[in-house]
Amino acid sequence: MLSPAAMSAAAAAVWLLALLDPGLSLPAEHDSEAGFTLCDDCFYRQTPPRGASAELPLHHHCHRLPGGQALATLSRPTCDTAVCSAFHLSHGWTGKEKEQRGETVTEIGDSVKVAVPVLLRGGAGDLPDAASPTDSPLQQWDSTVAAMIQSSIMPKCAALGGGVYILTGAGRLGAAEDGDEECQTKLLWSAACCAPPEGKDGFSVGVIKETQAERQVSMKELEEMLGVAELFSEGCGGEDRETAAATVGLHSDGLHGNAAKTDENSETGDPHAKEGKKESFKVSLPEERFGADTKSENADVSHLSEETTAELVTSVSSSEQQFSETVTEEDSNSTSTVVFLLSTTLSILKAPLCPVFSIITEFPAQVTHVFQEDLEVLSTLPGDTFTLFHLLMSDLLSWTGSAADMLLGIGETCFSSVYYCASSMGEALLSSCQTGFMGIGTLAGDTVGIFGGVLDNGWWVTKFFGGRLWEQTENYMGAVVSEMGGQTQAVGRGLGRLACRGGNGVGLVLHGEEPTCRWGKHAHSTQKATVVRIVPPRSSVFLGGGDLRSPSWGMGDLGFPSGLVNTLTLFKISFNRRLSVPFIEMATLYVSPHPDDFRSLLALIAAEFCPSPRPRIISEDPPASLNVRSRPALVLATVAGDGDSVLSGASAVAWYLAFQGKRVGMDSKQQSQVWQWLSFADNELTPVSCAVVFPLMGVMGVDKKLQQSSRAELMRVLKVLDQTLAPRTYLVGESLTLADMAVAAAVLLPFKYALEPSDRKAVTNVSRWFTTCINQPQFLKALGEIALCENVGPVTPTPKAANVTASVDSNNSTENGPPKTEAQLKKEAKKREKLEKFQQKKEMEAKKKTQPPAEKKAKPEKKELGVITYNIPTPPGEKKDVIGVLPDSYSPQYVEAAWYPWWEKQGFFKPEYGRESISEPNPRGIFMMCIPPPNVTGSLHLGHALTNAIQDCLTRWHRMRGETTLWNPGCDHAGIATQVVVEKKLKRERGLTRHDLGRENFIQEVWKWKNEKGDRIYHQLKKLGSSLDWDRACFTMDQKLSYAVQEAFIRMHDEGVIYRSKRLVNWSCTLNSAISDIEVDKKELTCRTLLPVPGYKEKVEFGVLVSFAYKVEGSDEEVIVATTRIETMLGDTAVAVHPADPRYQHLKGKTVLHPFCERKMPIVFDDFVDMNFGTGAVKITPAHDHNDYEVGERHNLAFINILDENGLLINVPPPFLGMKRFEARTAVLQALKDRGQFKEIKDNPMVVPVCSRSKDIVEPLLKPQWYVNCTDMGKQAADAVREGQLKIIPDHHLKTWFNWMDNIRDWCISRQLWWGHRIPAYFVTVNDPAVKPGEDMDGHYWVSGRSEEEAKEKAAKRFNMSVGKISLRQDEDVLDTWFSSGIFPFSIFGWPNETQDLNVFYPGTLLETGHDILFFWVARMVMMGLKLTGKLPFKEVYLHAVVRDAHGRKMSKSLGNVIDPLDVITGISLEGLHAQLMDSNLDPVEVEKAKQGQKSDYPNGIPECGTDALRFALCAYTSQGRDINLDVNRILGYRHFCNKLWNAVKFAMKTLGDGFVPSEKAQLSGEESASDRWILSRLSAAVALCDAGFKAYDFPAITTSVYNFWLYELCDVYLESVKPVFIKADEDGATQRQAEVCRQTLYTCLDVGLRLLSPLMPFVTEELYQRLPRRKPADPPSICVTSYPDTTEFCWNSEEVDREMEFIMTVVKTIRSLRADYNLTKTRADCYLHCIDAATVSLVQKYSLQIQTLSYSQAVIPLTANQLVPDGCAVAIASDRCTVNLMLKGLIDVEKEVTKLMTKKGDLEKQMEKLREKMAKNDYKEKVPAKVQEQDAEKLRQSQTELEKVNEAIKNFRKMM
Repeated sequence: MLSPAAMSAAAAAVWLLALLDPGLSLPAEHDSEAGFTLCDDCFYRQTPPRGASAELPLHHHCHRLPGGQALATLSRPTCDTAVCSAFHLSHGWTGKEKEQRGETVTEIGDSVKVAVPVLLRGGAGDLPDAASPTDSPLQQWDSTVAAMIQSSIMPKCAALGGGVYILTGAGRLGAAEDGDEECQTKLLWSAACCAPPEGKDGFSVGVIKETQAERQVSMKELEEMLGVAELFSEGCGGEDRETAAATVGLHSDGLHGNAAKTDENSETGDPHAKEGKKESFKVSLPEERFGADTKSENADVSHLSEETTAELVTSVSSSEQQFSETVTEEDSNSTSTVVFLLSTTLSILKAPLCPVFSIITEFPAQVTHVFQEDLEVLSTLPGDTFTLFHLLMSDLLSWTGSAADMLLGIGETCFSSVYYCASSMGEALLSSCQTGFMGIGTLAGDTVGIFGGVLDNGWWVTKFFGGRLWEQTENYMGAVVSEMGGQTQAVGRGLGRLACRGGNGVGLVLHGEEPTCRWGKHAHSTQKATVVRIVPPRSSVFLGGGDLRSPSWGMGDLGFPSGLVNTLTLFKISFNRRLSVPFIEMATLYVSPHPDDFRSLLALIAAEFCPSPRPRIISEDPPASLNVRSRPALVLATVAGDGDSVLSGASAVAWYLAFQGKRVGMDSKQQSQVWQWLSFADNELTPVSCAVVFPLMGVMGVDKKLQQSSRAELMRVLKVLDQTLAPRTYLVGESLTLADMAVAAAVLLPFKYALEPSDRKAVTNVSRWFTTCINQPQFLKALGEIALCENVGPVTPTPKAANVTASVDSNNSTENGPPKTEAQLKKEAKKREKLEKFQQKKEMEAKKKTQPPAEKKAKPEKKELGVITYNIPTPPGEKKDVIGVLPDSYSPQYVEAAWYPWWEKQGFFKPEYGRESISEPNPRGIFMMCIPPPNVTGSLHLGHALTNAIQDCLTRWHRMRGETTLWNPGCDHAGIATQVVVEKKLKRERGLTRHDLGRENFIQEVWKWKNEKGDRIYHQLKKLGSSLDWDRACFTMDQKLSYAVQEAFIRMHDEGVIYRSKRLVNWSCTLNSAISDIEVDKKELTCRTLLPVPGYKEKVEFGVLVSFAYKVEGSDEEVIVATTRIETMLGDTAVAVHPADPRYQHLKGKTVLHPFCERKMPIVFDDFVDMNFGTGAVKITPAHDHNDYEVGERHNLAFINILDENGLLINVPPPFLGMKRFEARTAVLQALKDRGQFKEIKDNPMVVPVCSRSKDIVEPLLKPQWYVNCTDMGKQAADAVREGQLKIIPDHHLKTWFNWMDNIRDWCISRQLWWGHRIPAYFVTVNDPAVKPGEDMDGHYWVSGRSEEEAKEKAAKRFNMSVGKISLRQDEDVLDTWFSSGIFPFSIFGWPNETQDLNVFYPGTLLETGHDILFFWVARMVMMGLKLTGKLPFKEVYLHAVVRDAHGRKMSKSLGNVIDPLDVITGISLEGLHAQLMDSNLDPVEVEKAKQGQKSDYPNGIPECGTDALRFALCAYTSQGRDINLDVNRILGYRHFCNKLWNAVKFAMKTLGDGFVPSEKAQLSGEESASDRWILSRLSAAVALCDAGFKAYDFPAITTSVYNFWLYELCDVYLESVKPVFIKADEDGATQRQAEVCRQTLYTCLDVGLRLLSPLMPFVTEELYQRLPRRKPADPPSICVTSYPDTTEFCWNSEEVDREMEFIMTVVKTIRSLRADYNLTKTRADCYLHCIDAATVSLVQKYSLQIQTLSYSQAVIPLTANQLVPDGCAVAIASDRCTVNLMLKGLIDVEKEVTKLMTKKGDLEKQMEKLREKMAKNDYKEKVPAKVQEQDAEKLRQSQTELEKVNEAIKNFRKMM
């Protein structure tokens, strides 16, 4: 940032430049230092002023003006008032020629103002605290200097052919101490150097101002006064006496020093003799026109009013005339005055001729612009011709194809079809010929029209310019400016017409009454309105009568993009008086009523962002009196009411409205970017979007080739935009701006009509951004709900669709241009006629295509599952009513109601259930598992739900097996996370920090928050059906667990396992605390990347490797090192190389010098260096790198800490001292460059450590902390696994386990927080001189104790002192959360106290958790359990995979993919998901990003799935891998499974009947049918699979077996196959015994099937199980405590029965497939099964009833191989043993069946041919294994058999034909 003084200097210099060159436009500031080379040419010999012995300590800033002029400013950092500006005026420069243009300067930067008062004032009240910048002495001084340079120095230097280098400033530039009086001096000075070509002598002039007197001095004197060695490098010639004399003549009253020098005959020679005659020079300003308060300070040019801009020329020209008159009167006697008067006279005489010369020179260009439109029309002639013939050929080809298809069908259809084909062919031929002849006629008419238009336009141009020249000659002396305005209007009209013809489609044509620009101060308007084009702040200014200055577009430019200014008329304002009221009070916006006019929509969107009240919206044409014929248009009424100001054009109106709503960027850089995106939207997106969409809308003809290329171009442009939007939410900045509005409007139509889902998927970032925009409230209000395109097709035109055509193509509307000629109107009429015929043809073709041979009925939509609630009053804990009738369908709300409180009250989840005491021996064993305590900070997500689903399934399975089961709940206090949440809450709600409250009050606030929010986690666990013993729930900050934590620390500290040391830790500067490794996210970078860092406005660069050199002491040699953290070189204490590296052997014992201090750093030799990487030399920073720390320890290096806890630099030399760490990164790099020791920067892949809590970059920092010595404990943990005492499942995690345990490091357990277990350690101070004071790092001075008294006793004993002499200070830090979690398995049972629970349940049976915390929690529990109890905390560890979303992304709140399990259970809308984000602690940018993620994944929200479906899905997804990609939509599928289960049990219960009594034991009676035996076999198989799955933790195997049994075996097969049995039993009493056996079998399946499913789906199984009758009255009351099915009881699995049924189901599926092929949905047909042998016939006869029932056949007739199949059957091969023949005679198309069989025959022959070729190879028998040869032979045999059957089937069908 520029200092205020530097800004003033820059502004004054611009003022000086403005006086010298009024044509200068908007300056733009560049960054300092890095870009300062741009301003080298501002200095003589490209060298800034130099100090006595070195460079001056000046801050350099470079400014590049749009016209190319460079301006430099310099400021002294220690003296804010010492500033200087420099610029160069090259040879040939003159300010007089540009002076007449009325151009001026606006502003440099955000706060650098221009010293032209007329530009800064709009009227009274516009700028309440503004003052005239001319009050600045520095700017008044520049006015004097400008006159001197312009009148004296420039003429002289121009005569020599040289350029002038000018330095002007205030104060001394040389070094001075802060507070020096010279720093406050008001010395004003200027120096000019004339640098002529070689061979000529230059000269220099210096001028200073002291108090109120000016005088001329020599360069040497001026340099001494300023404290510099050289102002101009190597001098700039001597003092020019002649120029000095001219200067004195011009300023004889002002420059006292000059008067003294030139008046050598003066008697006194007193340089101050004429001081009283001095009159200050300034530009006069007409206060009556600009208000009396024009001298206010800090005026802002961005608030220019319209009249101020329009009247600028008048004020500037009048001021210059007054200046000339003043100079003339004062210096009439000077010789230089004569020269000045002559030059001024010549300039005045020359001024009126300039417009004539300009008109003459611009005439050819104007003619070219006008004729270019007609040339473009001619250029389209070949394309139109080609299109015509292309259409004709397309019709002919289409006719040929149609004729071929018709001829092909002649032999297959009747005579009527032949007649229809002939008539259709004739009609098509006639239509094609008619279209062709009409096209030729149209082409001829177009040709005539083109040449007629050329002649008409030529005559119009000749007439127009002839009239203009006559008017210019007639009004030459009185209306020069007016004529120039007319010419400019004509050129603008031509440009606008050309732009619209070029295809932009959104250009607005400049039209209206000709502007009359006044010349002189007292001119007044003679017309109703003046057309003036103005631009918003930070743009070039186009004044009436002036020329359009449009700088080239670039990121650093702040003016208009040339493409926007020249192609489109962005701003067209009509006014006759200056506006003096805000627009919102009386503004009217005229827009198009067409819903797809995107230009009007852009204006409407921008209007929604305006402050209230917003402009009035009218969808009609503006009144004719406004002289505006295009929309959108914004009418701004004036106070007087005698004229309106009108703004027309989409971009102009949108900018004005967005500016009012502060949506055009926060600063100049963002405004520049907004203009760039406007240019992108208008020049890149709009043309190609129109080219793609307009043919679909019927606006223009359809050219397939052109449309394809346009579509490809659109996707190319969108992909460019997609890359830009990848890291951004919005285009500019962090909020929505006009850039987003314009680009979104440009792509609106493609997204609505042209971009299908596949296209949008290719540009996901654009789709995300577009969806974000259109869902903003302002967009929704302006556009409504936008339906995105699903399929591309013609768009149905609206009644006002013609308006779109008229508004987009200005050539088709007379409203946007001059009246069209008759020839043009005829041409347009022909085009419309041609377009209408083309549309009619297209409609006919579309109509033919949409006439199917037979209409297919639309599939009925899937019926949504309804919501049924349980409304029977049931007190909590009482059993649910199970007597009532089951609802018609499954509803989670009904099923899950009331069961959990009943389970809890009955004590089913307690280990004491069913036994007198937990100490009572249980032969079935004990199962104990503790829950991984979730953080108290918030709610559970699906990852937690997976953990709890698996754990509850295992717990319920063990409980149903009869074991003494305990699943112990608990919750973790989450030190860092909880403190961060509560601190944010305090800041948000009360504006306080924890330090404001104090430690005790803050901890109370945390407890308060915990009591309010902590129960949500337990509520979620209960909703998940978790069978936890809630009476044993624990919180890690409870007294019981806190006591255990304290005891663990004290015991380990007393043993020396816990010790204090100063080492490197992971430090978060934001949290001001050390953090654990699990709280550090490893962000991988592949190349240079900018990352946001808290506390920094700009992103910080990472992913680069910086190389620099250290100088070897005593030689010219250097050692090159590289680093990714260049700022850490300030803490380097050595350079390391490999001992075997031959390149550095000669440097043993030598040192290198640090460039910024006197530090000498040794070159050490260490094996850790990779000599093949880089130069083989490594910088060593022991205090800030883990590897360097170890090197420092080995070589006894100095440890220099350069960072404090807040990330500020310490222990470093100036100027780096006190800098923020990443700001120092830039400063160190620049300093190395300045010293010449920088080598290179290149991309470097790296891993950046990021704090997961604060998102800060983690720094390795030396801090005194408490550590746990893990060496022995880690070895014991590793040996426990190696010896088999502890089993880790799955075993692929063993490698990770051993890697960590065998290489374990000591564990840092202290955290600089307030929330947590405060460390029970005390620092000892002995109040006795005999004991020296201790240091914090000395562990001897630290004692631990359960209380302060105990600690004092320990300290007194250690130091052999009395307790009274001991003072203690308890450590402020708290223990790492993982410390308390590490003792959780035994602290929950009351350790260290001996309790019953501890003796029974410790050690536990199993630990189930995610593999990502294997080391952080599991390993530490094992180590601390062994250390403190001598036992392993559990016997097995099962590690499940980590849950990710459906796209494989990690669950993250900022991505919006963290889903609350309750939302899946109960369902939630998309709006509900968004509302949850608003209640979170996410930043607004992250909230918006998360919303987009939610909208993408859950566009309709999340449907109600229920707990059972969620649990089943989570278990089904679980695999013994590392990641699970969970799709919420799949969970809904398991809810449908629950509904299937529900309906099956309902049907079964109806079938069983009310009087059914199950047998006391499930066993076979011997009377079971084939179906009964098969279903019992499958039931036994499911029992075996579930038992094996639970034992092996193979949950997918469990869910698959149960799912298949219920859905595919019980429901789809068995229930369907036994329906005829029950039907016959009702009709025939003889079959009642068989039906009773079926009922017993069915009950067994229901009973066992529900018990198998109960651990997975506890609610629905409980609901259905309670409806079933019991085998015995003493059976358990709940399914959750009923025995789990065992393989010893259900052992009826029969492989033979399974094989038979598998064959039967193959036959059934084949029959069903045939029925589906021939659409036999209701008709039953006879089925003949042609079997290959008698055994197959017997098998078919055995299962004939099942086949008939399951295949919906009329009858099933098995046939032997010798029996013939009746004619008229459809044939399908079930297997090589059986062929299915379905009697379809009279029901099917026989010819179609033959075609299918022929295709089958061809496939079989190809397959057999390949097999024969394979088997015929010479080396086949040698190389191919024997088993494969047998398989190939079997395949060939089966294929041969099938081929014979196919041939036979074809033969049979042909007999039917």
